[in-house]
Amino acid sequence: MQLRKYVILSVAIIFSWAVVTGCSKTEAKEINGKVVEEVLKLQFSGPDEKLMDLIENPKYRTVKDGVEENQEFDQYMDELYGAYFTGRGLEFFVPVFANSYQVYAYNFDYKLTYKGAAVEKHGSIANRYDFVAEVGYQKEDGKEETVEVEGYVLFSEKEEGKIEKFHYGNDNGLSDRLRN
Repeated sequence: MQLRKYVILSVAIIFSWAVVTGCSKTEAKEINGKVVEEVLKLQFSGPDEKLMDLIENPKYRTVKDGVEENQEFDQYMDELYGAYFTGRGLEFFVPVFANSYQVYAYNFDYKLTYKGAAVEKHGSIANRYDFVAEVGYQKEDGKEETVEVEGYVLFSEKEEGKIEKFHYGNDNGLSDRLRN
């Protein structure tokens, strides 16, 4: 009879552990999906007038030891994206991806509207999430068109809920359309 109690107790503990572990994996998937969506929302809403002022206005730029700096811009990028990226991830993301769609939209008089995204955990790479975002774009007084923008995100294995690498794979011509 004692052995039976121990077996039942062991099965109950293993089952509880499996439920808790499964919930934490589901919770991580939900958190990571929300992080990806928040970054995409920042990318495809605008153009962001404050961002454009920080980029365009020479009063924010200084030269130190022959290198141009813009501390206000750096601070703003950290405010916008810092909660979502590791330090290294943000260092890569900002110069490569953070501003391109915003700058194109601003320079060529387009409005960007984030419509939503499908974010899926990649099957074979534990910390990778693939996304397809629907983005609206339109000129003033023009008809809004939409396009799907695809990419992937690698989350840090050390910092939970923080992006280590963000990459656009296919924007289905959005960057070209914004420049026309």
